[in-house]
Amino acid sequence: MIDKMPSPGIISNAVLTLLWKLRGFPVDSVNIAKQLGVRALKARLPEGVAASMIKNIGGDPTILVDEFDSDNRKRFLFAKMLGYHLLRLEMDSHEPIICYRDSMFLSSDNEERFAIEFAINLLLPPEELDEMRDTTGVEFIAHFGIPSELIKLIDRK
Repeated sequence: MIDKMPSPGIISNAVLTLLWKLRGFPVDSVNIAKQLGVRALKARLPEGVAASMIKNIGGDPTILVDEFDSDNRKRFLFAKMLGYHLLRLEMDSHEPIICYRDSMFLSSDNEERFAIEFAINLLLPPEELDEMRDTTGVEFIAHFGIPSELIKLIDRK
């Protein structure tokens, strides 16, 4: 365990700056994961499971998301699991991670909150978020390519 949790905003900003640069929106979390050596796959997952990540010692991490979810939900889940991966690098942990549907967007667990905040900051960088504050919900979802449930967590005022 690490003494102090790193800032998900600082880490997501570094990832965007180094790996995404100015490619536009929506941010492609699968492309970013692959650049970091993470395999990103779609699979049929058990009921109630939205995503998982497996990292064997000596092997590449693999993120799995449910193949039946929408593209926007997959984008968010890949970003969230990537957040877990980057946090786990800091912790030197190889424990598998399962993201359940009932805690996809909200959690009291510190690691899961980090992963959610990382995903939000990666997919909705603060500078771009400021530019899009006065748009409609539909324009906002289409621009950022996010699941509609995420709008409730974003301060757009």
